[in-house]
Amino acid sequence: MPFLHRIVLLKSLWIGIVILLITSACTHPPVPYMPPEPLTPGPAPLFFTGQDGSAFYDLKTDASGRIWLAGYVTLAGVRQPWLVAMDSAGQVLQSYTGNCSGNSEYRTLVMESGLLRMTTGHNDDLFGQYGIRTMLNPAPTGCDELLSRINSDWRIFDYLQSSSGSHYYVGDINTLGNRSLCIVVADSMAGTHTLKTYGGSFIDAAVRILETTSGDIWVLAHTESRGHGSRDLWLLQVDSQGDTLQTFTLGGAGYEQASGFLEMPGGDFLVVGHSASVDPMHDNYIVRVSPAGNIRWQLHLGGPNHDGTEDVIALGNDTYLVLANTESHGTESNVTLLKISGSGTLIDTVLITTGSFDTGLRLARYGGHFWVCGQLMEAGITRAFVYRNKEF
Repeated sequence: MPFLHRIVLLKSLWIGIVILLITSACTHPPVPYMPPEPLTPGPAPLFFTGQDGSAFYDLKTDASGRIWLAGYVTLAGVRQPWLVAMDSAGQVLQSYTGNCSGNSEYRTLVMESGLLRMTTGHNDDLFGQYGIRTMLNPAPTGCDELLSRINSDWRIFDYLQSSSGSHYYVGDINTLGNRSLCIVVADSMAGTHTLKTYGGSFIDAAVRILETTSGDIWVLAHTESRGHGSRDLWLLQVDSQGDTLQTFTLGGAGYEQASGFLEMPGGDFLVVGHSASVDPMHDNYIVRVSPAGNIRWQLHLGGPNHDGTEDVIALGNDTYLVLANTESHGTESNVTLLKISGSGTLIDTVLITTGSFDTGLRLARYGGHFWVCGQLMEAGITRAFVYRNKEF
């Protein structure tokens, strides 16, 4: 383990702010801290709000221009997987709810050749949690619990069909009372499955998976079983069987949570999440790192309260848009968009919701607009939402 140097920077006494930077002599360069900036109000957005007890986790567009959303809706006191299609004006075209045996939700939408192919998620009943999927041919065929044969207690958080034809499901799995990262690889949609688990005696989970332009498969996770702090970001390169080729962790001496990542031009990764290694109240954590684990730069952006990023997309011209949630601006918790450059410069910040407790979960770009889906909360009642705004 590299030796950790603690650097304490005392700001001006009249603002009374102390920033503790925890860095590694070899792998973790100093972390720049950016104080909160004035937030630019965005133009009037378009909102779609679901019924009580609902949320959207994923958002994608198909070749015909429809917006698809995946999440859950509460019916008769039970969460059921929920799939919604709407047009670019926000009008609902189709709504499908599953009929699973317990609290269930869709987490990911899978597109193929411009069409929605399937959704994946997990179900939770008296016998444990297990992965589910719904095939769309083109209509939903119901709650397919075929994947439950892998294990009686596991969850799917993301899916990838690689260019070689392998099917990867990533998430977490119960191992002797703890949660381990799990990767399930199948040779076809309903073919033979191979299960690989990674982690230790604490909580480890995979949250996203991608294939690079060179055909490499990478998984983004968080881990409490290795790394520098109580929880760190964890990147794993895996082969066609789910076996690891290389892994490395990112983070300081505190708590980090993984949310999203993408491949940048040149092969580096842009990874987002949140961190308590600089501010114990949590900051937006944005890292540019090479596939070899060399950190190019890392940012902690935030205010006096809890802040954290959830997703990131590329805008072109070496600029990127990051979806974040903040308790440092607006009311109790609101959704923001952060525009940054590939060199780590914060370009703009826009506050897009002003409710009492709002959470953005997925970000997309389509038709000259940014689209955000997630969950609103008012008086303890959660409702799914979709936000649309012009690009800025």
